[in-house]
Amino acid sequence: MEPKNAACIFTSAVAGDGKPHAVTGDLSTIMAGLACGEPNLIGWDILRDFPCAYISCDDYVAANGIRILANPVSGDSAVEAGESGSVGIGVVDLLANHTAFKEMRHVLDIGPDSKLLFFNTEGATDPVNYQDILWYGKYPCLLQSK
Repeated sequence: MEPKNAACIFTSAVAGDGKPHAVTGDLSTIMAGLACGEPNLIGWDILRDFPCAYISCDDYVAANGIRILANPVSGDSAVEAGESGSVGIGVVDLLANHTAFKEMRHVLDIGPDSKLLFFNTEGATDPVNYQDILWYGKYPCLLQSK
């Protein structure tokens, strides 16, 4: 999962030549930790060979992930996570709850009994933006659920 403006892994995968490709231009995104624009050469072989999908997404996906993690369902603990660390949960929300992603959900074989593992190594590194996302709804999702 990468920000649309800096999706170097996605771009490399789409190129299909097995080589890492950089992206240029405006790399602006709230997912600052993912806005490098160049694949890490140490990890490229793994990122090239093992994933079954690559996703580039808009900032609202990470913002939704922040809101979901900070406001869990009953019984779960809240997680204070930054934008780059929250994008995975934001993507799962799209896959699970939005009809526009039904085909992708099917291709990835994600259903009610799926078990997904996420690693988040980022706290709220930009406290002002974090608060704006949680309190004021910055970067809203305009998609309709189910």
